[in-house]
Amino acid sequence: MPTINIVVIKGNCTAKPELSYTPKGTANAKFAIGVSSKFKNAAGEPQERAEFFQIVTWKKTAEGCAEYLDKGQEVVISGRLSFDKWEDQEKQKHSRVYITAQLVHFGRKSSSQNDPSKVPHDGPPSPDADAQNEGEEDIPF
Repeated sequence: MPTINIVVIKGNCTAKPELSYTPKGTANAKFAIGVSSKFKNAAGEPQERAEFFQIVTWKKTAEGCAEYLDKGQEVVISGRLSFDKWEDQEKQKHSRVYITAQLVHFGRKSSSQNDPSKVPHDGPPSPDADAQNEGEEDIPF
């Protein structure tokens, strides 16, 4: 049976991505996302827990993330789990699991970033505009 290594996760970017380049010139960006989980504890009391995941992107995706992704912005990541292990100069062994993003979908920015002066005016039409055009086309789907 073939193996499967697929991750899809939605959260909020914790900081502006850090863009760097390999010695051969390949772009990579690193950032983290926070994901909030709500649940009830054994006593039935509502609880919330935040978990943080490290993300690495490559090439054009990395450059796009570095340019357009901001702290607090919603983001949906599709990719795979990756694992690194290494030994430091003191011979201590380290390891980490992270997500290698293959697709990154930008969502809304946090309310603190919603500055009307920075919103482009040529965005998609509002739902009211669709209601005004209703019935103009006879498309059955």
